[in-house]
Formats: sequence, structure tokens, C-alpha cells
Amino acid sequence: MKTLKLSTERGQALVLIALAAIGLFAMAGLAIDGSAKFSDRRHAQNAADTAALAGALARIKNDPSQPAWNIIALNRAGDNGYDDNLVTNTVQVYNPPHSGIYSNCSDTRFDCNDYVQVTIISHVKTYFARVIGINETINTVESIAKARQGYQGQLYGGASFVGLAPDQCKTIWLSGSSQIDITGGGIFSNSSLDCGVTMQGSHGLNIDMDGAIDMVATGYNTNGNPGTSNIAGGLHGGETPYDYPPSDDMLPSISCTGSATKSGSTMTPGNWSGTFPPSGVTTLNAGTYCINGDFKLGAQDTLSATDVTIYMVSGSIDWNGGAQVNLSAPTSGDFPGLLIYAPMSNTNTMQFNGNGSSTLKGTIFMPAAPIVYNGTGNLNPSYVQIIGYTIELTGSNSTNVVYQDPDNWDENIPGQAGLAQ
Repeated sequence: MKTLKLSTERGQALVLIALAAIGLFAMAGLAIDGSAKFSDRRHAQNAADTAALAGALARIKNDPSQPAWNIIALNRAGDNGYDDNLVTNTVQVYNPPHSGIYSNCSDTRFDCNDYVQVTIISHVKTYFARVIGINETINTVESIAKARQGYQGQLYGGASFVGLAPDQCKTIWLSGSSQIDITGGGIFSNSSLDCGVTMQGSHGLNIDMDGAIDMVATGYNTNGNPGTSNIAGGLHGGETPYDYPPSDDMLPSISCTGSATKSGSTMTPGNWSGTFPPSGVTTLNAGTYCINGDFKLGAQDTLSATDVTIYMVSGSIDWNGGAQVNLSAPTSGDFPGLLIYAPMSNTNTMQFNGNGSSTLKGTIFMPAAPIVYNGTGNLNPSYVQIIGYTIELTGSNSTNVVYQDPDNWDENIPGQAGLAQ
């Protein structure tokens, strides 16, 4: 007699448990291995950022005593755990970048050679995810840093006359009955007020220039009927303002050693207290003069100098219209192109008048001082850039100014390093 055995579901429970275990391991892998991947990605991104910045700074410093900039970038990534061992991680450094917007060297908006790119590929081992066949996860991160070398650039975009007062009427004031001729540059008003640029010319003021009158304000004032039809570049409002006061990077650091001395009609450079130049001096020897006092020239005075910088530590400038003045800035040395400078502490009025035989060459930079420039006649143009708190072009003498960058002082633009992407 045979006995029938009834089937049970005990074997199915084992299958369900196995399937459930796989699901649990998958969930654990998602939670634990996923967190590990996310944590590694953040760490790798930080490592790429610091490596790119280190490479960018090294390119700016260009220190021959240090390793090459790309080695410095690789070393920094290694300090953060990504040593380019080609097994757990790969670190690649590029200049210019090999991908992204900054790799397009034909784009005129930027110089692709100013950018350092670091790419890190990291392999992260898994633990629980191996149950479902995933033995590792991969993170790929990149960072791009800008590395722009320091350079010298034109002060205030190369405008011939710059009024820096940010909220002043008549920051640029054109008046009188003269002809204003400006070649190679323009006029800039930093004032946000519509009265910042004021032109008053009911008696024949004419402005002839191949540049433009640019202003931060959206409007300007006219009084009378000044002639503006010959401003080739036009009048433009809404320009971006310059910071005021200027940054320390823009201001020269000047000092003099020893005392200036007089020998007959000639003077040697150095520190001078009192009225400058002393009576009888008609020639300044090359060098830097640090003046604590007024710079005064009478109607019969003459003064000539080549390769000089005059530092108005204090005091004002007052040149009589009959004075004959021929001064030129250094062409080399510490202050090439800087003719006359006054620091922010000197707020005295600086008045320049000259006759038709006068000429100046170089930058007159007085960021806190009101400047009155009455022109020097038609015979000799002045090759200057004039920067003051306010600028007044007035009088009956014609103002003839030619701006040429090589004649003037350039600011030192420091190197720039920072993350770009």
C-alpha cells in the first residue's frame, strides 16, 4: 500500500528570503556606497579647486626656484589624496583647458592661455553594491582657475582729462572763449550728477576732439551755445563709475632721499620745503622732487626740465599765464611717464597757465585736488594726461592736448587668480 506525500511551501520561503536579502543589500549599497560616492565627489571637487588655484598662482608668480606650475598643481591634488596613481585616481592638468568654454582660443572675449584646468577621475570601491555586480563607482570632476599675469595698463582707459569726483557738479567744467583741441583721447566724468559735466560757451567755446566725452551720469548741462559738433566720439552717459578713492594699486609710492639743492640757476632733486622753485632757478636736473610748499611761477619766469617727477606732498600750484614752462616726465626708472603727482592728502587747487611756447609731457595725477587748466596756446601742444578731483578747462588761451600712452604713466595691474568654473 502506497502513501501519498502532500507538498509544502517551505522551499519557497528560502527563495523569498534570498530575494529579500538581495534587495536589502541593494538598498544598503544605495545608502552606504552611494554616500561614499557622494562624499568622494565632494572631496575630489575640493581637491580639483585647490589644485587649479595652486597652478594658477604658480603661473602668476613664475618663480624659477619652485617646481613648474603643473607639478605644483599635481602636488596639491596629491596632498588632498589624489596622487595620480592611475589605479584609484587620475589627475590631469591643462593649460589652456581641453574642454569647456575657456578651451576655445578663437573666442576674443578672453585669452584661453589665462586658464588652468584640473580634472580628477576617482574610482571608489563598493561594499554592499557588489552583490548586484557593481564593484566600483567613478567620479569625474573638473575645475578651471584664471591665472592672469600682472601687467601695466593705461590710467582710466587713456582719457586725456579725468574728473574723479563721484557726486560733484562741474566735475568736468568746460568754459571760456577758447578752442579745446584734444587728440588721441577723450574726457571722462566720474560724477553721477547730471551737472557733473557742464559746458559754458556763450562767447565762443569750441571743442574739437577725436575721442568722446564719457560720463557716469545720464545727462549733462550746457549754458549758452558751446560748440560740440566736432566731438567725433560723441557724448555718452551711463558709463561704469570708477572707484573713489582710487585703490592703493593705482597710487604711486614716492619718497625722496636727501635735500634738493640750488646751484646758480640749476636745482638738483630731493626734498624741498617752501616755495618751489627757489628764486633764480630756471632748470631742474633729472630726478624726483618732493615738495612741501607751493609751486609758483610768475609772469616772467621760465622753467625747463627733462626726466623729472614732481611730488606735491603739500601745497598748491599757481603758474602765471606769462610763464614759459617746458617739463617732461622720465621715460624709464621707477616712475616712467609720471610728471606731477599729489597724494590723496593734498586737496589744494592746482592751476596751470602757460604761454604759447610752453609744453608739458607726462601724466599729471592729483586724485583729490581741483585742477584748473587754462591752456598753453596753439603753438606747442602738451602731451599729457590730466587726472584730478575736478577738472576746469577755461580761459581764453587755446588748449591743445595730445594723448599718447608711451608719454604717460601706466598703473600696475596685479596678477589675478581665482576660480572661473
